[in-house]
Amino acid sequence: MTGEVHTDISRLLEILEASGNNYNIEKINQAFEYAALLHEGQRRKSGEAYISHPIAVAEIAATLGLDSDSMCSALLHDTVEDCADKTNLKEIEKRFGADVAMIVDGLTKIQVMQVEDKEEAHLETLRKMLLAMSKDVRVIIIKLCDRLHNMRTLDARSDEKQRTTALETMHVYAPLAHRLGMQRIKQELENISLRYLDRDATLAEIVSVIGITVHSHVGNYMVFCPSFEYLDRLSAFVEAKMPDLAVIRQTRTMSRADREAFLSALSPAPERSTVAFAVMGGVFSESVDLTGDRLVGSIVIGVGLPGPSLEREACADFYDEKC
Repeated sequence: MTGEVHTDISRLLEILEASGNNYNIEKINQAFEYAALLHEGQRRKSGEAYISHPIAVAEIAATLGLDSDSMCSALLHDTVEDCADKTNLKEIEKRFGADVAMIVDGLTKIQVMQVEDKEEAHLETLRKMLLAMSKDVRVIIIKLCDRLHNMRTLDARSDEKQRTTALETMHVYAPLAHRLGMQRIKQELENISLRYLDRDATLAEIVSVIGITVHSHVGNYMVFCPSFEYLDRLSAFVEAKMPDLAVIRQTRTMSRADREAFLSALSPAPERSTVAFAVMGGVFSESVDLTGDRLVGSIVIGVGLPGPSLEREACADFYDEKC
């Protein structure tokens, strides 16, 4: 569930303007330009330009009403650790002031804490350590924004990394958000964590609903997934659990011939149900109207939920009302 990827701060500035608060836009622009320079050439595991991550963190922080120094700190939060050959805290302080340097320093120091012991006493110690290490509550709030964006983009990481990150999030960061009264962030952190910690159960629940749906009436069904990673897992799970179904799937790179083959597989009068998996907003956005007369129904898998969100006609939300 990656959402929109921004490599400039136009959206951030829109959020700040809409808030009605006074911000030092010149300073925030300077922080962005410096961060973009330092992160130039760096990529995330997903392949996206690295600068998109601190921008996303700043956008989340902006929705919480944090101040100008917080925006600058969010944009610069990975520079000291990831660009140590180009900058340091003294340079950050010289350019952006003591508060920004202090927040960036705090964020750098709490980068990783292993959660191997799930005993509550140990976990509570970790939470207290995080709070104690933060001279300013803005450090923890921005760290929570950082963790939230990392969770939203966790599909790009390995299965092992997904599980360890989700475990750490569920036991340390979600309770911290609760303690700070950040209920919306707490709930999203927990919901995304559950996707990875209880993956087989979640997939089984979705497959059960798909099975009930497609076995009620023989025909063609489109299943829209939030990402290719999720599509790959879910389609393989469906194929293994329901071998009587015909399964086709959108791939990351599809030629015109591949696309035509995908659509032609949706026979107007199938002898058995066919389930076609595609990514929301993908290459089939302009072709749903062509397949609509061959579809019995559509299923949309909700993003960031522990279970499925299934809607018969929700694909119109993602396909310009063409369903």
